[in-house]
Amino acid sequence: MTYSFSPSTSKLVVSVSDGLATLAIDNPSKHNAVDLEMWKALPEIVAALDRDPAVRVVILRGAGRESFASGADIGEFATVRADAEGGGSMRPPTRRRSGPSPIARSR
Repeated sequence: MTYSFSPSTSKLVVSVSDGLATLAIDNPSKHNAVDLEMWKALPEIVAALDRDPAVRVVILRGAGRESFASGADIGEFATVRADAEGGGSMRPPTRRRSGPSPIARSR
């Protein structure tokens, strides 16, 4: 299956092989901090992997060797969270995963 996501980000890298999907957070210069662009793309990526019958397991990992993910990119806080509307922009999605694919975290 070919994956094309909107919004897309080069900081989230997906690969699938033999039923195993790997979703890598690729922002090692910031210890894999998740920026707003990445946060908005994650639900669609996870949903696409969930719909793919060839995917049996999803591994979430951080790029590089220093860290898995350091959390939200605080460098964006001054602009992204500058007002009440932006303050809630990185709240967790409310959709629950419904598919059979287990999701595991890896370093």
